[in-house]
Amino acid sequence: MTKYVQIAIAGIQKRGTKEQEKLLNSFIPVAKPSIGDEEKRKVLEVLDSGILTTGKYTLDFEEKFANYVGTNYAISTTSGTVALDVALKA
Repeated sequence: MTKYVQIAIAGIQKRGTKEQEKLLNSFIPVAKPSIGDEEKRKVLEVLDSGILTTGKYTLDFEEKFANYVGTNYAISTTSGTVALDVALKA
């Protein structure tokens, strides 16, 4: 039985137990988030605007991202699934 299966079983059968905690703590993280005060401030600014998927923040991001990757246009999407769908239809 792989560690992933053990963790899944522990999560279902032993929720909140020491064994589940031990398994989860032994799991190797893929990447540790690096989020500073500026990123937190920007996220709150967007959330406070009430507009999450369109508007001035989205347009600004698309423009900056297009410049960063060296293209004329960029389109942001609301999920990876939508991004794949758009890419396949392009």
